[in-house]
Amino acid sequence: MVTGSQPSTKRQARNPSARQPLCARLKTDYKPDTKVQHMLDFAGALHEFDTVYAGSKKMSRSLCTVDGKFIDEINLIGKDKKRLEEYYKWQFIYALMKGRGYPQDYIGAEINLPKGNIGSTPIKIDACVFSDVK
Repeated sequence: MVTGSQPSTKRQARNPSARQPLCARLKTDYKPDTKVQHMLDFAGALHEFDTVYAGSKKMSRSLCTVDGKFIDEINLIGKDKKRLEEYYKWQFIYALMKGRGYPQDYIGAEINLPKGNIGSTPIKIDACVFSDVK
């Protein structure tokens, strides 16, 4: 008689790899440490930005180009002492650069991309990473 806590011998005979981890059964080279490390670096960079700009109301200069040029004196905190949208945008860009290692030349902010129609307004992207500097 087989108890409920132990697997039957028929089941083990049919699927001997049932006790192996999923990545071994799928024969992949998955290494969870690498992806987790990137996420920790990204989260650490987000926290680092909070630490660096904790008491600052303004950022002295943009971290990357904004619509093709660097800008100075970016407001991060509003009059009501709350973080502005700009704070979170630059926090994200900072984390991309520090936590993920994207070079400054490959990141752009406030990018305007034209649409196909002549009279239509362009698409405006807050931040993006390019694969080429051209």
